[in-house]
Amino acid sequence: MNTTDALSARRLAGEEEPLEISFEDGLGYYPAKLGEDIGFKSGPGPYRIERKLGWGTCSNVWLGLDKRYGDYCALKILTANSTIDLFEEEMNELPFHLAINGGELKFGARKPDLSHPGREHCMQLNEAFLIEHNVEDKKFNHAVCSFEVLDYIHEECGIIHCDLNSENMLLRLGTRGRTREVIDSHLKTTASAFTEEGQPRSQPLPATAIFDTEDIFVKLADFGHGNWKSPPTHYPLGQYSLRAPELILGHIDFGTEIDIWSLGCVVYELLTGNCLFKRAKSSDQRFVDKVQLMHMAGYTKQSIPPYLRDNGVKGERLLDENCYPDGVRAFGMQQNLKDALEYSNIFGNNKDELNRTHAFLRRCLTIDPRRRPSAVELLTDSWLKGD
Repeated sequence: MNTTDALSARRLAGEEEPLEISFEDGLGYYPAKLGEDIGFKSGPGPYRIERKLGWGTCSNVWLGLDKRYGDYCALKILTANSTIDLFEEEMNELPFHLAINGGELKFGARKPDLSHPGREHCMQLNEAFLIEHNVEDKKFNHAVCSFEVLDYIHEECGIIHCDLNSENMLLRLGTRGRTREVIDSHLKTTASAFTEEGQPRSQPLPATAIFDTEDIFVKLADFGHGNWKSPPTHYPLGQYSLRAPELILGHIDFGTEIDIWSLGCVVYELLTGNCLFKRAKSSDQRFVDKVQLMHMAGYTKQSIPPYLRDNGVKGERLLDENCYPDGVRAFGMQQNLKDALEYSNIFGNNKDELNRTHAFLRRCLTIDPRRRPSAVELLTDSWLKGD
């Protein structure tokens, strides 16, 4: 098991980040303390750490209070290992933030249109806080913002996010006063938690504290796995359950289409509270990949195009001559995408809404990436427009 998988398993088990693994050993998490002031190289910083929100492969994230203005913010503190050659590292997200804000672009790309409606849905590092959430509303009415931001980073900035998931779809409350009110109330009624060793535990802000508020704003965060569209600098991974079929097959010629697939999976998850393509429980990666491809084709009722098999690094190992995952029984294939939506009981007797939602998600989950719609094409869909 590699370091990334080991850290993911640790998170799923409810454990905190391994502070004991040093920079020399490949990590180096910052051991922040509640009440600590940070933000400047010397002297007390302008941000006070109030609560731990969570952690990931390259950082831990804290709820901070900007003492200058009284505003809450998220403080994402990178591991020491992640800050090596900050401007040179391929997996560093800073160059993507510079591009998003009209700064230096790679490979001679044109300057982005800063008036594009999707730009305001890209997270600025002092505007949003991290939450984990399941939307209980029957329809994710902020999905349009997500596709606007993809259109912006794809077409204006030449960026592929490569790690779209529900944890990276952040929300900002509409006003500073309302933000302070909601978080102040939560902190007063919920005590900080610690491990037996005294390490602060992750305590994401609860969904109920956010979704009771009407004026919220979607932000896309975490460009740490981002990629340039032309040419890409590394092969994307991201969460396995949200990974596009061309990535499962090891197809080299990938593009912005992988973000569309992932966002389709995320919209389904936010609508139903369930993961659409759960990873099979097996240590045999080839078996896991075959089951994943079988579910993708079965749930969407589509065939895998031959060129993905022929041009994918793992294509011939995973698919037979008919582009079907050979040697794998069709476990749990009595459902398809529309059945799964219907059985989620979120539409009641509204068959029209069920059909429109299914049609939209199926467009996002087009198996053939050459036929998968772009973000700007999906923005015209009647489901997003509310027609």
